[in-house]
Amino acid sequence: MAQSLVWDKLTPEDIEDLKNVEVADDVKAFLQKMFDDTKRGPSWLEPRDAPGWKKKNEILLDYYFHTLRFCREHSFTPEKTSAFFSIMHRTHTESMRARATHEESFKTFQSLIVQHSVHRPPFSTQTFTIADVKAINQYVTETYYRHYKMYLYAFTEQQQVKLTTTYGVDRVERPKPPPPLAQAIPEEEWLQQERERGKEMEGKELVEDPVVQVGEPVSAANVPDGESESGDQGLDQLPLDGSLQGLKGQLEFIRTQVSKMTAGKIDVLESKLAQLEAKLAESESKKDPRSKKKK
Repeated sequence: MAQSLVWDKLTPEDIEDLKNVEVADDVKAFLQKMFDDTKRGPSWLEPRDAPGWKKKNEILLDYYFHTLRFCREHSFTPEKTSAFFSIMHRTHTESMRARATHEESFKTFQSLIVQHSVHRPPFSTQTFTIADVKAINQYVTETYYRHYKMYLYAFTEQQQVKLTTTYGVDRVERPKPPPPLAQAIPEEEWLQQERERGKEMEGKELVEDPVVQVGEPVSAANVPDGESESGDQGLDQLPLDGSLQGLKGQLEFIRTQVSKMTAGKIDVLESKLAQLEAKLAESESKKDPRSKKKK
């Protein structure tokens, strides 16, 4: 069975007393006195120990004052005034408590309005006419729900999250102790060791580098892994001596491998190509009789 909100918050005596109050401050003072009346149950205002209670109560008193002003401007009967006042109170209270969205809050308001606008006992009772409902919807949309996010911000309790990080004694990372000063060496000796270490690293890179060395025979052992299958036929036909044909074969073979090697080895390969080209040019100049005549 639907519950009617007529006389739920405002009694006929309250409506009669409000008729004699005209000034806004006097109406708010009357409402505050009525809200704090312990005979009516818990106060409708924010308790004094709540954060920001003074500002919140000012907003609530202003909210209820304009609700009564709307009822007076539209000449609502005491029943309609009490019902509409209770609907606005319940809509705001439930919306703020549930942190409802704009749509969820408006659904709550609509259900309460329909409950008091359709004569369908025992589910609903008709308190408002169709004209009343239109005026109420327009008023609520242009006032309360136009500033709903501000109401939600003002009446939503702030939540503070406190993070505490505790480190165990055994989990604390400590830096390694420095070596004793007795093991220290002069700076010049340390620099010499670093230079020697750098040379060793360069030697290891050259040994591990699969690129064909200048002047050595080209064979399958000089070809990187995964590339010997495609170059086996060319390797078998290359001369293994240091003749002109052998240099040309090595040069062509290395050029073929350029496209198959990673970008990191291109610089090393280009330097070896330059050496081979210089050696090839020298060999050709020795065999060319015209070059000897010019000299």
